[in-house]
Amino acid sequence: MRLKQQLAVVMRYYTALVRRRKPPRIDSAASCSVSQSPDTRGTKLQSEQPMQALARVGSRAALSFAFAFLKRAWRSGEDSELCGELLRESLEALRAMPEATLFHQEAISSVWLEVVEHADKFLRSVVLGDINVGVGHSRGCSQVPVPDQQLALSLLLELCIQQGTLGRLLSGVLLLLQLWDSGKYELDNRTVSHGTSVPLVMLLQRFQSISCSRQKLVERCSYENGDIPLVNPTECFLSFLTLPDDDSLSVDLQQCAVVIMCHLDRLASSYLPSVTHLSPKRGATPRQEVLAMSWQSWDVSEPVVLNDLAELSVRQICCLSTGLVALSNSGKVFVLRQDESELHAMEGFGGQGVVAIASHPREDRFLALNTDGDVFSCSNIAGLLQDNETSKGTPVVVRVLSGKGVKGVSCGRKHFAAFTTSGQLYIWGKGCRPCLDNGASSDSESVPVKAASLRGHRVVDVSCGSGEYGEVDVLVVTDAGLVFSYGHGDSTRLPTGQLEEPRSSLRLVDGLQGVDVIRVFCAAQFSMALSRSNMLYIWDSSEQHESAALVKVVGGLEGHSVVDVAIGTSHYAVVTQEGPVFAWNSIKWTLSSSAVPVAKPFPVTLHAGNIVAGVACSDTQMFVWTAVDQGSLRLREPFVVDVCPSTLEHIDELLTWACEGTDVAWPPPPQEKECIAAAALNLLRLQIQAALANGVGAERLGLVPESRLLCSVKQRVVALASGVNILPTVQRAAQQALQAGWSFLLPTADERARALSLLLLNTSGSQGAEVNSAPGKRFMTDLLVGSLMADGGLESSLQTAIKVEIQDIEDAM
Repeated sequence: MRLKQQLAVVMRYYTALVRRRKPPRIDSAASCSVSQSPDTRGTKLQSEQPMQALARVGSRAALSFAFAFLKRAWRSGEDSELCGELLRESLEALRAMPEATLFHQEAISSVWLEVVEHADKFLRSVVLGDINVGVGHSRGCSQVPVPDQQLALSLLLELCIQQGTLGRLLSGVLLLLQLWDSGKYELDNRTVSHGTSVPLVMLLQRFQSISCSRQKLVERCSYENGDIPLVNPTECFLSFLTLPDDDSLSVDLQQCAVVIMCHLDRLASSYLPSVTHLSPKRGATPRQEVLAMSWQSWDVSEPVVLNDLAELSVRQICCLSTGLVALSNSGKVFVLRQDESELHAMEGFGGQGVVAIASHPREDRFLALNTDGDVFSCSNIAGLLQDNETSKGTPVVVRVLSGKGVKGVSCGRKHFAAFTTSGQLYIWGKGCRPCLDNGASSDSESVPVKAASLRGHRVVDVSCGSGEYGEVDVLVVTDAGLVFSYGHGDSTRLPTGQLEEPRSSLRLVDGLQGVDVIRVFCAAQFSMALSRSNMLYIWDSSEQHESAALVKVVGGLEGHSVVDVAIGTSHYAVVTQEGPVFAWNSIKWTLSSSAVPVAKPFPVTLHAGNIVAGVACSDTQMFVWTAVDQGSLRLREPFVVDVCPSTLEHIDELLTWACEGTDVAWPPPPQEKECIAAAALNLLRLQIQAALANGVGAERLGLVPESRLLCSVKQRVVALASGVNILPTVQRAAQQALQAGWSFLLPTADERARALSLLLLNTSGSQGAEVNSAPGKRFMTDLLVGSLMADGGLESSLQTAIKVEIQDIEDAM
C-alpha cells in the first residue's frame, strides 16, 4: 500500500512538471532559419556522441570476449582448432584489404582505431609470450600452440602494413629481430626452427608488390677513391632475392627483417634527392636557384645568380632599403647588404627557428615570427652589420604579443600588423594611437593594439601598405572571404595632426563581396586581392571606401593560376602555379588611360625542371627563387615518412643492432647488418629532410638538446661517417645523413667548433698524415668547416673563445 502511494506521488510530480514546460513558439516566417540554426546542428552533433560511445562499449565487449575465449581455449586445450581458424580468417580478411588502409587516421572513426590498438597489444603479448593463459603462470607462452603464435605474428605484421606508418613497420622489424635473437637460445635443439623460422612468404610478397608513389631518379654507381664502385646494398640484395613459390615454407626471421628493411629503403629512395645534390664539393649544381634581375633588363634577361643564397635553401626573401633579408628552410635568418657579397647570420630569436619574415622595401627594418608564435622587431640593420655596439639592430621581442599565438605578420613603412591563430588582429606603429585592453591610452607607438572593431570576425590574412602622409593603411581578410580596410584618407585627424584609433576607420570593401578572398596585398596607390580560385583583383586604394570603387581583374593572366604577389615601389610581380613570372610597371599604369593593368611575362631563365617558388621586389631589382628539390615532401608519407620521436627511437635501436661488431677490420660484417644499417641511415636522412622541408624544428623528431636520443643518434652517425674500418656503403649513407642533418645532430656552433678542434688535434700526431688521409676524417673536416662558414658559426665561436680567454686572463691576474 505504501509503495502504491509513493508511485502515485511520483506520477503527480511528473505530470505537473510536463504541464509546467511550455513548448517554444516558432514563427512560421522564421521556421526555415530556425531549422538551420547552430543550436539545431549542435543537437544533432550531440546525438552522435552517445552513438559513438555505445559503439566503443560494444567493441570493447566484443574484443574482451574474443581475447578471453582464446585464453580459455589455450589454457584448457579445448577448441584449439577453433582458435586457429579464428586467427586464420582474420589474417585472410586483412590480406584482402589494400595496403595502408588505416594510414589516414583523421578519416577513420576513433572506435576502429582503438580496436586496432587493443588488437595490436594482445597479438604482441601472444607473440612475445607475455600473455598469462594458465593459472599460476606468469608466462604462458608454452601453452600457446606454435602455429597459433605464428598466425598471431603474421596478423600483427599485417596490421602494421594496414596502418602504413614507418614507426609501426620499424617496430615490426625490431620484433622480428628480437624473436630471432631469443629463438637462437632454445634449450631443446629440436625446436630451434620454431624460434627462428616462421611461414611469412605471403608477407614478403605483400611488401614486394608495393610500388613507389613517385618516379625514382636513375643514378649511376658512384666510385670511392676513383676505382671502387659503390652500389646500394639493399638494391643489390633485392636483385638477387627469390621468394619460394610455396607459401607454407618457413622463412628465417632475421632474413625476413632484412627483406622488409630493403623494401622500405626501396620505397624511400624515390623521395631522397640525388647523391650529387648532397656533394660537399664546390661547383656542384645547387638544388635551388636564386636570381637577381634588374627592372632595366625587362627586354634582355641578364640575371645574376646568387649561389650563396641558393646553398641556404631559401624559403622567403624580403627586400630592405639597405639590402635584403633571407629565411632558410631550417629557420635561420640571413642579411645581405647592397654593397657586400657576404651573408650575415642573425640570431636572438628566442632560441627557436623563424617561420616567417616581413619587411617594407623602403625601410631598414623587418619583423620575424618564430615557431613559438613570438614576434621580433629588427631595426637599423645597416648599423647591426657594421658591428656597432650601440646599434638597435638586435632583434627585440614584441612582449605584448608573447603567448598569444601569432600566426602571421605584415610590415608597412611606418606601421605593423599581426594576427593570431584565433583570428585576432593587432596594429601598432606611427599613425596608430595605441589603446590597451582596458581602454587606457599610451604615448608610445610600439605597443600593439587589438582591433576591437573586428570583434566577431576571424582574421586569416593581413597586409600593411606604405602609409602615405602618416595614414594607417591596412587590409584584412576574414575566414568568410570578406576584405576590410583601414586608412586611405578615411581616418579622422585630431587637431594635433595625429590620427584617431584605427578601429574608427574600419570599412568593408564592397567591390569584393561575393569573391572568396584568401590573401590581400596593400601597395601605395593600389591594393590587390587573391581569390580562392587563384584570380587576382586590383582596385584604387583611394576609392576603396566608396561604393563606386571599381574592382578589376588583372589582365594578361588568363589561363594562369596566381599563387603569390610581390609589391615593389614601382613594379608589381606575380608568381603563377605553372611557373612563369608576370610583372607590370605601376607608375606607367597610373599615368595611362588603361582601365585594367595588363601583366607581361618577365624573362626568367631557369634550369630544366625548376619552378619559381617566390619573388621579392625592391626599388631597382626583383629576386626570384625556385622551389627546393624536396619533391613536396610531407611530414607523413605512407611507409617511409613519419616525423615523430618514436620513429627516431626505432631507427636508433636498429642502428645499435646493426653497428655491433662492425668497426673491426676483419672479418667484415655480415650482409644482413650492412643492409639494415644502410636502410636505417637513409630513413633517418629522409625524416630530417622532411622536417627541414616543412620548417619544423628538431623537437618534432625528439632531438632535444642534451637528450638521450640525440646523443645516441649523433654518436652512431658520426662514428659511422668518420670511422676507419667502416664499410664504404654504410659510411656513404652515414655521411649523407650527417650532411643533410648536421643542423639537427650538431645544432650549436660551439659543439661543431669543439669537434673540429678535437679532430685537428688527433690528426696532428705522428700518424697525423695517415689518419688525415682517411676519407671519413676528410669528410668530417670539410663538413665541420663548411657548416661553420655557412651560418656564421665560425665567427661566433671565435668570439666566444676570445671572451673565454680574456676572462681566464683576468681571473689569473
